[in-house]
Amino acid sequence: MRSVIFSISLLLLASCGNEQPKNDTASAVETPAASALQTTVDSIAKSVKAKIAVASINVETGDTFYYNGTDHVPTQSTIKFPLAVMIMKDVDSGKITLDEKFTLTNDELKIRGGQTLLEALKGGNSMKVHSLLEYMTHVSDNISFCGFTRYVGGGKQIEAYIKSTGLQGIGVAQRAGEPYVDFENPYNTWCTPQDMAKLMVKFYKGELMSKTSTDTLRSIMERTTGGTKRIKGLLPEGTVVAHKTGSSDTKGGKTVAINDIGIVTLPSGQHIALAVYVHDITGDMEYGESVIAAVAKAVYDDAVKK
Repeated sequence: MRSVIFSISLLLLASCGNEQPKNDTASAVETPAASALQTTVDSIAKSVKAKIAVASINVETGDTFYYNGTDHVPTQSTIKFPLAVMIMKDVDSGKITLDEKFTLTNDELKIRGGQTLLEALKGGNSMKVHSLLEYMTHVSDNISFCGFTRYVGGGKQIEAYIKSTGLQGIGVAQRAGEPYVDFENPYNTWCTPQDMAKLMVKFYKGELMSKTSTDTLRSIMERTTGGTKRIKGLLPEGTVVAHKTGSSDTKGGKTVAINDIGIVTLPSGQHIALAVYVHDITGDMEYGESVIAAVAKAVYDDAVKK
């Protein structure tokens, strides 16, 4: 409840600054006014103890909104989205099937951040690929993430795949001597919100894999159970969002990053690819989530008006 109240207060504060004073001078005419959305997000950014980077692209019209869209921001677990795309591409090519059992190594089973999956495994070490994709997406499980990262050849292969799509705004740090992504140095595994949003557009348009695989992954992402207070936090109840979260721990009152990326379905039937990255936060996860919710609501409201 505290995060919702804080999110709403951010929007109210931002809206107070949206009214532009009238000015009939020639200099005022020559200087283009910032858009209402730009003003709102800028007001939110100035009122919080964090850095904000946002990218929004209308899938159908191509309309864009970027706020620090080319900043290098820590991906955290949003990097699991392109990895899921890579797995589905291998399903298309027949290298792997969704129904086959995928075996996890003993080292992977010891990785922090996989308690829910360990409980489901009940002492075993394998599970169907489709189920592991759900765990990796729904609860941002790290064990399945590491297993799939090993399968594709390592974290640097995730970077190489994204760059192969024509998007260069990505850097993945790989742990020395291991295939896994290095999250101990979070700023070394980064993306630009702009290119992550563009990747989501390519995904939603079916440019990255078959229609069947696109629909399957979209369905998994729409059923994500985590991060409900982020992009979805202040949107109308029932709004469909196919999304992937990313988070760091809070230490000493500081949080490196709280993120959410997703495809938001508008009442018109159009879709917005939205990437909201909040980093260098003085505050905890709830605080970071409330900032994402406020930004997402501003983007959503602006899109609905168009």
